[in-house]
Amino acid sequence: MRIIQWLFFGLIISVIVFSFLFYWLKKKVERKNKYSIFLNTNKKPGKDYYSAWYEFFHEWRVTKRYIKKIARHFEIYMPGDYKRISRSTMKLAFRTWGLDFLLIIFLLTRGPTLYWGGLTIAFLFILNSQVIYFTVEANEIKLLKQFDKLLGDIRHNYQAHGMTLEAIYDSVETAPYPVKLHAVKIHTVLSSEEVSEEVSNYNETVPNRFMKVFLSLCVMMLQFGDKKVDNQSLFLLNIKYLKQEVFTEILKREKMKHLFSGLIFVCLTPVLFLKAIESWAVLSLPEMQSYYSGAFGIVTMIFIFISTLTSYNLINCMKENRQAELGNYFILEYILRFPFVNELLSNIVNKNYGKTLKLQDLIRKTGEPITPKQFILKRSIYSFVTFICCILVSITIHHNNKIQILTNYNIMNYLNSSISEKQIESMKGIIKKYVIQYKKRKPIPRDIEEKLLEEGIIKSKQLMTMSHKEIISRINAYQMEYYHWYELVIALLMGAAAFYVPYLNLLLLKKLRQMDMEDEVIQFHSIILMLMHFDRMTIETMLSWFENFAVIFKKSIQECINELQTGDIEVLEALKRKEPYEPFVKIIENLQISDKIGISKAFDEIAVERNHYQEKRKLENEIEIGDKALIAKVIAFIPFTITIGFYLIIPFIVEGLTQYAGYMQQIKDIY
Repeated sequence: MRIIQWLFFGLIISVIVFSFLFYWLKKKVERKNKYSIFLNTNKKPGKDYYSAWYEFFHEWRVTKRYIKKIARHFEIYMPGDYKRISRSTMKLAFRTWGLDFLLIIFLLTRGPTLYWGGLTIAFLFILNSQVIYFTVEANEIKLLKQFDKLLGDIRHNYQAHGMTLEAIYDSVETAPYPVKLHAVKIHTVLSSEEVSEEVSNYNETVPNRFMKVFLSLCVMMLQFGDKKVDNQSLFLLNIKYLKQEVFTEILKREKMKHLFSGLIFVCLTPVLFLKAIESWAVLSLPEMQSYYSGAFGIVTMIFIFISTLTSYNLINCMKENRQAELGNYFILEYILRFPFVNELLSNIVNKNYGKTLKLQDLIRKTGEPITPKQFILKRSIYSFVTFICCILVSITIHHNNKIQILTNYNIMNYLNSSISEKQIESMKGIIKKYVIQYKKRKPIPRDIEEKLLEEGIIKSKQLMTMSHKEIISRINAYQMEYYHWYELVIALLMGAAAFYVPYLNLLLLKKLRQMDMEDEVIQFHSIILMLMHFDRMTIETMLSWFENFAVIFKKSIQECINELQTGDIEVLEALKRKEPYEPFVKIIENLQISDKIGISKAFDEIAVERNHYQEKRKLENEIEIGDKALIAKVIAFIPFTITIGFYLIIPFIVEGLTQYAGYMQQIKDIY
């Protein structure tokens, strides 16, 4: 367990270094705060630490990415309020780091073992992600509820005087924090001279699709003015539709939160009680120690940890109900900067051009911004890391087995003999001495027997015979504990299996993206309802608006816009082939016939069937949430089932059968 000991030693050093660094940074911040731009003139120096801490950790390489990830959520939640963003970010970061520190200290006191090391790593990962997730989830639901009320206030104020900017301005006064910041930001964007540029900046900063739709609606009102559709204001009608969408989203999130509550705890519970299960099993049957400390116990424990983390990630994937977020592959980009790596991957891509095209198509359907070369590199890294981990696990298992051979003795083998416990203890010391002495050379039974007689410690002939057999058996077992060729083959096979994990993950992501496609198409419907009644509306303008709000279909729509001048019908037909999702295809088909009958008539059925579509969507949401919750419950109990089956029941059964066979053999020897 030397590797584990070094890992824990490294953690202790890290804690000491971090404590020293924290003290040094505190002094630095105190000096900096004397001249900080974040302090007001009427505020005493040394009171406002959060902005200075945020500035430092935001630029420090060790914490830069982590702080940016947290700050990004608060920037969306409270845009433009730098002071609150920095304060909220650092409060959450310090709270998380404090919990991490307490967790490390607690687990360090338990001892440097594989179990406590794995539990530390697993819970540090889970703790950090869960603290951020619960904070963000609560903030998003709160913001949606406030935005729903804000839309109602804007609709009421617009009915009073019919002016968009004034309606937003009047609603700001009564709006609660933080939706008030968004309302002020939207009003500022609409009042600026460069509206299109400001809208683009806002959309990049605040990727909330409901607020983006509302801002776009306001922009259209300012550019083209309001108009009557079926004796109703188009602006008020669209706000009504938007409120329905927001209300549906709130219900969906709250129901998802309710159905998924407790599943994470169920998923993580087994790894918390592995040591307790082992202690109970060994207390009930001491011979079980050889299983838990040997290859079977180590492999099973690792398998339980992997299944727990996998189940946790799958549950999170189904639970998270936010807009599809694309991955960031800056590490792969950095590795590809090395010329030999880039050249090698380019040769692989060129030699497998057909497979590369299929891979590109799969990547495009997931919407992930990863290139085929980056994806192949990712698969190679997964394979290599798994291969190395398998080798390290095998070495650890052999090391543990050697310790077990020297220290673990099955007393059940001697219970039916006339040997006393004192003689058994004496025999254990002799066996250990000779195993260590002969561990690197071939044992000669006669030589060992002669040495045992010369020492004269063992007087009993029966004890001498048993000791001699046990010594020879343990020396042979000890010498067999080395890295075998078939273990290398197993490591290679595991590495080859890990090579396909990113591909399977991509298939899963494709399935999840298909679920997100529905929300994106619904967003397109909202855009169509806003744009269809305006004069001089064109296909290109409509596609440009789709592109601004798209995530999954974004790349295909961009390619379509770039090629639109070559012919509308042909390019739209190609877009249908690229994205064969039926609701999206229907939108494109309506765009194709809009040249002949006009945009408003082409999409007339969307407006007519709006109420029916809303009811249908509510029903589909119910079914989708129910299916997700059912699958998540099954996944949550997988680690529990594996733990009970492989870590408790199977070892007892195997040990019971082994002892039964031993008793039967002793009976045969007697008779």
